[in-house]
Amino acid sequence: MRTESELFRLKVDLVRFLFAHRTPDIAAWVWLKEAFELLLDPVLKREPTLRDESVAVRNLMVVCEKDGRLQELTVAGLGGQAGSRDHVNLITLHSAKGLEFDVVVMMGMDQGRMPSWAAKTVESKREPRRLFYVGLTRARHEVHITFSGFTTNRYGKRFDNGPSEFVIEVAKRLKERS
Repeated sequence: MRTESELFRLKVDLVRFLFAHRTPDIAAWVWLKEAFELLLDPVLKREPTLRDESVAVRNLMVVCEKDGRLQELTVAGLGGQAGSRDHVNLITLHSAKGLEFDVVVMMGMDQGRMPSWAAKTVESKREPRRLFYVGLTRARHEVHITFSGFTTNRYGKRFDNGPSEFVIEVAKRLKERS
């Protein structure tokens, strides 16, 4: 277990690294190599339970190196900020801030998932509602919202809750306008 001061030091080191390595057009393998050597390797060596993560990072570094399949990948591409007009960009609502697309497809907008089944109060729904509207407002021309109408818990029990209350709110507002 790490002490508070060790955790603080790791956070400071991470912020320093990110601040010093924020050039979006640098080759991803260069950024990954430096991040691995300065930040990840010391932690991964100390935490044997993170062996799979260590292997995954090393594999990513290999495919990003010169002559690797992803040798052209930049830091912007690695961070999902190098969207292409010719490709589908799969991003989370959290990373959608500030981005705009001609068409947005929001998937999994089921009650119990968005907002979470645990969000019962206005306050606890504030952040999910904000994220929903961030996703909704990233589209220049079209928004497609999908939902199954049900969710399942970790035990496989099915809950037929219908679409997200946020989807219902938007549908009502659109109906009122027409």
